[in-house]
Amino acid sequence: MIEDLRSEAPPIFVVDSGNFAWKSAVLTERRRPQQRRKAILQLDAFAMSGMDAIAPGDGDLMLGVDWLKTAAAERGVPLLSANLVCDDVAPFQSYRVVERSGLRLGFVGILGEDLEVDDCVVGETIPAVQSAVSEMGSVDALVVLAHQSAASDHALAEAIPEIDLVVNGHEGRTRSQASPLPGDALQLTAGSRGKKIGIADIVLAPGAAGFQMAGADTVTERLERYRERLAAAEVSMEAAEGDAAQRRALQRRDYYIKEIEEAEAELAAVSAATAAPMHSLSLTLKSLSRDVADHPKIEELLAEALAEIEEMESARAAMDAPRTGPYVGSAVCQGCHMSEYAQWEQTPHAMAWETLVEEGRTLDQDCFQCHVTGAFHPEGPELPTQVGHLQAVGCEACHGPGQEHVRGPAVGQMTRNPPVENCIQCHDGMRDEGRFDDATYRPQVVHRPAG
Repeated sequence: MIEDLRSEAPPIFVVDSGNFAWKSAVLTERRRPQQRRKAILQLDAFAMSGMDAIAPGDGDLMLGVDWLKTAAAERGVPLLSANLVCDDVAPFQSYRVVERSGLRLGFVGILGEDLEVDDCVVGETIPAVQSAVSEMGSVDALVVLAHQSAASDHALAEAIPEIDLVVNGHEGRTRSQASPLPGDALQLTAGSRGKKIGIADIVLAPGAAGFQMAGADTVTERLERYRERLAAAEVSMEAAEGDAAQRRALQRRDYYIKEIEEAEAELAAVSAATAAPMHSLSLTLKSLSRDVADHPKIEELLAEALAEIEEMESARAAMDAPRTGPYVGSAVCQGCHMSEYAQWEQTPHAMAWETLVEEGRTLDQDCFQCHVTGAFHPEGPELPTQVGHLQAVGCEACHGPGQEHVRGPAVGQMTRNPPVENCIQCHDGMRDEGRFDDATYRPQVVHRPAG
């Protein structure tokens, strides 16, 4: 995709704002080797993409600051962090200026002050960015790669008027439009899990100061859509029965209220009249789905990585005994529920493990949870080498652990009509790109039609 963009409309600048290699500040020693191998694959891909700047997140730094610094430097991938100090030394550059086709863009990387990195100090962001701005000199646009909260982005833009754009990699929210910040700056974010790539088309106007979003039509459409969804959520609240249902309805209502407030602020920013000329920006989110062709070289690198992960994990498999907890497996359920078992065998749930086999990912620690039974239970498998006989999304994934029921069947031991909470552990809007709809999906797996 990036190669195509470069051939069609240069100049192109490519950036990332962190947690590309790991998702949080918690990473066990058992998982670290596999995550490092995946990070190498990602850094190789970044190098091929001609990455201009990356601000590593707290999750990335869990791989080891020195390790990440070395791995990135070996591939020529520029990591930036203006406010991180480890052993009294800044491990990464504070900023980078990239000049392309006569345009000078300045990039500064920062990490949120509330985030923690082992053996390092995360300093104040505002002084760090101010120092970088004073050192880099004149640029056509100043871009902060921020791995921090949206509220911190707001405070940063308010304190430093030179900032034009903030690319946020910490919030993980999918935004199809830029969000306004103080000082006529804009915030960009493209979601999480690498599901989408954000493409910001920028037009720099001579003598302009600050950025405005190009056009209000899309914001207006989104605002109306959220207002409709808020009305539906309020109806659901009135009809909700039980604490769990009321909590879900309340969460949906609060979510849409917040979205409406932000959309109204965006619309006001777009609509505000100004005498001074401004640069303009339009944002497009491209879904990195199967519709996007795989790059041949990346496919080769992926195959190499998966083979190494398979070898690495297979060597350690003997150390990991099956961890099946209170789950007995679908084959045991078949003894009494033959027709239900036969119907289940025809569903996608029954083939969930096979999809990992086909793609060579049975030992992928990030993928296995949603392709087996019991991985979200505190006593269930924590690693793919602990799955044992719980391969595939089986009976107990929906109806609950069956050990007690097998020992002495009684009414009420199993969940007869599974709640949607069971489903959204995996169909969470991020893993499935928002495709899940309970009314559409449930009939595809339910044993008997309603009634």
